[in-house]
Amino acid sequence: MQTNDNKSSNNNLNSVSNKLNKLGVSLDYQFAVGNADKILKATKKQDYDYLSKIETEGNLADFSLHIGLNDIDILVLCASIIENKKDIGFQDNFNFTKIYVDEPEYGAIQLTPEFIAFFSTIDESDVEQISKNWFTEMSKTYPSEEIKVTEDAKEAIRKLIHISKQAKLYNYDMVFLWTSS
Repeated sequence: MQTNDNKSSNNNLNSVSNKLNKLGVSLDYQFAVGNADKILKATKKQDYDYLSKIETEGNLADFSLHIGLNDIDILVLCASIIENKKDIGFQDNFNFTKIYVDEPEYGAIQLTPEFIAFFSTIDESDVEQISKNWFTEMSKTYPSEEIKVTEDAKEAIRKLIHISKQAKLYNYDMVFLWTSS
């Protein structure tokens, strides 16, 4: 695990997000809620039993959709438009004031409470429109690819909203995880 201070946050943000963007579609992304320290420790140790327990308990949103990190930024933008909210960005909500995991094949970073608050106020009835707009915007970003909304994508958004509501209700942390596939 790496530690850092506020002065180096911007450099770290660039380092981690550049690494993730370069790896792009070769990564699987997940959002987990619970105790950030325990999730980060389990990620570092590759404790799959603990990480599976998070999923079994319903505290995981799986975004293994063959997308890149910038595509999650597009999702947040589309959600902000539908909800008439300020775009808070995704990568802007990486919490570098905490310890994070940054290994060549996997990693995890805690997200800010603002990210949780943003998604916890979204109504699940907006998932259809958010996903439609998200895939439309990704089609513009990748014009040579055929991009269509999938049920897996809708379910991932639903689950992100659900676990954000749980995190807000129970004062859980949210951690963004990535692994190479």
